[in-house]
Amino acid sequence: MLDFDLFMKIEQEDRNKIVFDKLVEEEPLIIKKYKFEDFDLENFTNDWTS
Repeated sequence: MLDFDLFMKIEQEDRNKIVFDKLVEEEPLIIKKYKFEDFDLENFTNDWTS
């Protein structure tokens, strides 16, 4: 979840960074719950974070 009050107080660049950091942190955990055929989670995570 994102903090609405915080987002109202900060600049757009900071908002972008927070959203990106949250995605990098949480997306692999969400994807890991599902089994996708021919999907390499490790490779995806490495690409996503680099």
